[in-house]
Amino acid sequence: EVYILNNKNKGFTLAEMIISVAILSVVSIYILQMFLATKNLSIKSYEIDKSLRISKNIIELISAGQGIENSEDALLSKMRFEDGAYKLDFDSNFDLANENNKLYTMTMSIKKEDGLNQIDIEFTRLKPYIMKNESNVQISSVSSTKRIQ
Repeated sequence: EVYILNNKNKGFTLAEMIISVAILSVVSIYILQMFLATKNLSIKSYEIDKSLRISKNIIELISAGQGIENSEDALLSKMRFEDGAYKLDFDSNFDLANENNKLYTMTMSIKKEDGLNQIDIEFTRLKPYIMKNESNVQISSVSSTKRIQ
């Protein structure tokens, strides 16, 4: 009987493993960046939708004759007047916030001229997005001119 001995091991060498781990690391960085960009876009979309809905509701209430000082609406009655504009703070769910948990600020100005209300509403994000450095980012800005009723 003849036995042939083959000493060649089957498997990966250390160099092959190091190269594959390096390639996997580089690819995973780009995948992580895509996930973070997608997360930020999702957050921005949510913020735009909620801020525009709130802006529309406020404009409709004011156009219908609701006064800010004597309103029964929760949003209008909670507005504070600072620096020549009305302001409200919101948390991450766009519920009214206090000083500790505010993430968004709404600023509204009203100008009355010639029987028209010029209403300008702006929403600002106070804290930066994931992996971003910018704070105080404008989310939405709405302007409306309505006839005073």
